[in-house]
Amino acid sequence: MNIAKRIKEQGFKLEDVAAQLTNNRGGLGISQPSMSSLINGNPTYSRLEEIARIIGISVSDLVRDDDAQQGRGEVRIGDKLFEVTIKEL
Repeated sequence: MNIAKRIKEQGFKLEDVAAQLTNNRGGLGISQPSMSSLINGNPTYSRLEEIARIIGISVSDLVRDDDAQQGRGEVRIGDKLFEVTIKEL
């Protein structure tokens, strides 16, 4: 899952989302290192919900794995071997 990519796709900066996340004191705003740790670590479902709400998408869209929609393999035609990628549209 690439949370930072989804945030940027929705037109937000990481700093914008960090400023709107609930901190451990119940207020708004977390630090940039905390934001990096959150999106690169193992966020809780409630944190994923909060990020998704802020950027206006569902949790499933937030954690969607683009590579999971692709199939990779090899095809032999005659004596030539070709690498292929199949992507669901």
